[in-house]
Amino acid sequence: MMHGEKIGAPRKYTFEKCFSDAQNYEVKKDWQKASPAFVSAAYRHGWHSKCTEHIKLVKIGALRKWTAAKCKKSAQIYSNVTEWKVADTAAYSAAQRYGWLDEVTKHFTPLGNQYRRLVYICRVRGSLFVYVGLTLNFKKRKLTHLNSDRFINLANKYGERSIKFFKMTGVIPSDTAALIEKELIRKYETRNFCLLNKKIGGGLGASAQKWTYEAVGEDASNYEYVGEWSLNSHAAYTAALEKNWIDRLVENEVISRKVNKKGFLTKNKIIETAKSSKSLKEWRTNHSLAYVKAVELGLHYDPEVVSHFESSYKYKGQDDRIKYEVEKYSTLKEFREGSSVLYTHLKKNGRLSDFISTLVRRRRSSPWTKKEIMQEASRHPNKTKFQQLGKGAYTAAKRLGCFEEATKHMIRPKKS
Repeated sequence: MMHGEKIGAPRKYTFEKCFSDAQNYEVKKDWQKASPAFVSAAYRHGWHSKCTEHIKLVKIGALRKWTAAKCKKSAQIYSNVTEWKVADTAAYSAAQRYGWLDEVTKHFTPLGNQYRRLVYICRVRGSLFVYVGLTLNFKKRKLTHLNSDRFINLANKYGERSIKFFKMTGVIPSDTAALIEKELIRKYETRNFCLLNKKIGGGLGASAQKWTYEAVGEDASNYEYVGEWSLNSHAAYTAALEKNWIDRLVENEVISRKVNKKGFLTKNKIIETAKSSKSLKEWRTNHSLAYVKAVELGLHYDPEVVSHFESSYKYKGQDDRIKYEVEKYSTLKEFREGSSVLYTHLKKNGRLSDFISTLVRRRRSSPWTKKEIMQEASRHPNKTKFQQLGKGAYTAAKRLGCFEEATKHMIRPKKS
């Protein structure tokens, strides 16, 4: 009997449940990633080999069942990652395992959470009615409005096409979103619009108040370890992390941290591997063992481990913050090297020119010569790196017709 298990209490994870869940997967790694709680229970009770009898060992070099095209086709049916992950776990796991996740989910609409919202307005054309709100899921919120009695009456009076919804921001921190909502409400009030809001602006709704310490503790008590909890109840775990309750929960013996083997990937070693990477994706790719151990110990969202990672999300909908960051640099090159994540984000979204007018572009005083192109090309192992880091020599080589000669020593990068 496990420590803390009540005598006579029914098991949460039975053999039948573990066996049934395992049948959904053809690769053990997929089952481990998608259902870590079931896998842990199967190992704990000695059922793992029985549950995975149907899973065949994949030989090294064998053809993959999943391709990027198959994953993309599966993802096309859904509108966000959460829906896809629940409906087709195998495709999602394959995309995550082989590094295709960003590519196959480009069409998805980002969802908010209890700490991130987007601001939207609803106007009724032909009237002064307006609604200003915050939401986690714009599409779902829009349907909720349109199906309410109040909006059905407005549609009947002014016409179905009179009700229009507009996104005012992207998904941004909820406190910033609340301030923007409040300011928009004030703006419409001064212009004598008739606000449809039932509550005063600036609030985040009931969901933001859901996770009290007691509620988090009750949720955490369903799991044995912090790592298992973080994977299976992300909302409660995130609330505890934001409010610094995890150590308190461990001290009060509500939940335990998995004891690590002495001398093997301690918290300090995990932090060391994380600090050597610029982003979560880079850490997960280059130090997969450390990342898996961090997940197991519930450290993969710990501020001590991941707070230094660069992220473009903190700049979404915050032009003033972007301008402040850009003003730190005097040249475009300095900006590109010093704040590469923001530079890439602006370039990808076609907004780079909106913010770099004050930056100096340093151009060569004279054109590239063939000798200079050859010297620059010799520093790069493949054409991709040459194009990314070649300082204009890549384009000059094509223009002068010496590209093949300059790149003949380069090796094609291996496909992952």
